[in-house]
Amino acid sequence: MSSHDTSWVESHQASATPALVIAQASDLVLQACGLGSTQSPDQCSQIQQGEPTSRRRGRPQQVGWTQLWSSLLLCTLQGMHSFADWRRLLGLQSVGPFAPVWLTRNGLVKRLLQAGLVPLQEIWEAVNAQLAQTGPQAVSTTLAAFATDILCLDETRLDAVGRYLKPLRTLSAHDSTCFAGKLVGLLDLRAQRWLRLEWREAVHENCRVDILDFLQGLSEGSLLLFDLGYFSFEFFDTLTQRKQWWVSRYRENTSYSIAHVFYRQREVLDALVWLGTGQKQARHLMRLVRLGDGIGVRMYLTNVCDPQMLSASRGRPTVCSKMGY
Repeated sequence: MSSHDTSWVESHQASATPALVIAQASDLVLQACGLGSTQSPDQCSQIQQGEPTSRRRGRPQQVGWTQLWSSLLLCTLQGMHSFADWRRLLGLQSVGPFAPVWLTRNGLVKRLLQAGLVPLQEIWEAVNAQLAQTGPQAVSTTLAAFATDILCLDETRLDAVGRYLKPLRTLSAHDSTCFAGKLVGLLDLRAQRWLRLEWREAVHENCRVDILDFLQGLSEGSLLLFDLGYFSFEFFDTLTQRKQWWVSRYRENTSYSIAHVFYRQREVLDALVWLGTGQKQARHLMRLVRLGDGIGVRMYLTNVCDPQMLSASRGRPTVCSKMGY
């Protein structure tokens, strides 16, 4: 357990337990987003009673942990750009049963440093678990019905920080120190919710580094959709060996040899191919789909080699259109 984790536990010895804070904060966030049930006055009173003022030395805390985490997540969902935005939300808006209260930005930052990332991760998991239990699938299960799950894999680099501090002024705008890291995400396409999110510090690191560990635990028969950043013969072969389906865009100028043609007319091609040449060749047969959409020609690769399972007869594959390919 890190020092931050220890601070998080110690700060709750005279306050609400971490588990209670996590449950209450996740409920407040879902309620504010219209995804949870409205809390009764008795429930609101219980939340407030679960946040007693600590009697430790020094100035008492003005904002309990439930209000702190709930307001941070709500501010983020509203497009938070800075700690000033969070401070204004806390000072001007009620969060559930909690009245507005003004704190300094330094005070808010100090509280976050005391807690570390563990409680935020736990709240995310609680919210995600509740979302998984609410309502029907957002996308019909008839979409790629052969797949147990349809998952979109992608990553994004977080915004660059302002180079206001003297140690940062001499750095290049592309220096990794000037970025807040990157997020690697796995989206459940049918449920329209994030299945996994992972923060990584190395913003310029190749996106395929440790990606197989990130995908550990996925059920057999899952269908993975990803962009060219993950294009790799070895990655394709490993997913196929794991008995997981995948669809990827075709990387321009990648060599291939046609093994069998299902359909070919003008720019349209649906065929089985071997990727690569010589020693640099994929070990498994793949399917190449080439289509025209009225704007240009698009090409996709997949290990779903049966056209009856994933048809290209209606233009580009439907699962690809869901990703905006």
